Amino acid sequence: MSDQTDNAMDPNSLYREENFTDQKLGAIRKLIPVNSDGSDDKDREVMFFGSAQVMTPMGALPLNFALEGSTIGAAAEDFAGKAAIILHLKGPRLEPQQKILQVRQLSQLKRLQKSLKICAESRLLRLWFQVKAEEWEDLDKAE
Repeated sequence: MSDQTDNAMDPNSLYREENFTDQKLGAIRKLIPVNSDGSDDKDREVMFFGSAQVMTPMGALPLNFALEGSTIGAAAEDFAGKAAIILHLKGPRLEPQQKILQVRQLSQLKRLQKSLKICAESRLLRLWFQVKAEEWEDLDKAE
């Protein structure tokens, strides 16, 4: 039987969270360190994290990243640059390990496609499989 304290929160590592948004680009989370009594912990630094979504043919791609700065204004100024870097890293230029992952995903999609009993109503699903397979094959050819 496992010890119940394995899943307990550490009262010395707690943060209070505040959220900020411009309702255009994304959101910024401000994590303020607190003591176990809820008062601000002045010994630890405030942290900022940005989040945004980019629409792709597959749906929304979530972007989450740490921001530099000691104030919300400084974090907001860092937002666009960090979002661009993260988007570039998650974009079409793939690292070898990401390419291997996409090859595996393509293999899984092909296996899934074979295992599905596709009927007349699922033409859209078939089209989606074909588009994804073509996209990944194009990425392989580009390398």
